[in-house]
Amino acid sequence: LNSVSNLSKAIDKLKAYKEIYTYLDNDASGKKATEQIKATCADSIVKDQSVYYANHKDLNDYLVASKQVQKEKQQVQRKPSRGLRM
Repeated sequence: LNSVSNLSKAIDKLKAYKEIYTYLDNDASGKKATEQIKATCADSIVKDQSVYYANHKDLNDYLVASKQVQKEKQQVQRKPSRGLRM
């Protein structure tokens, strides 16, 4: 889903899956959509993955922040070249 407004279009297709992993926003509409999926797809196991990026607005915000942390670590780990030693 690229928007929770598309949930009604996707819900019938989701019912075909035994396990459903949701990666929705950490806002009221994202939580509401996850609960709606759980209620509508009662025969499926629905796993809310937003707990892994709880301190961020959404999965994309988490990934961008993680990438920035990786860049900063790489910059710290690099030692300046001292040229060729003989």
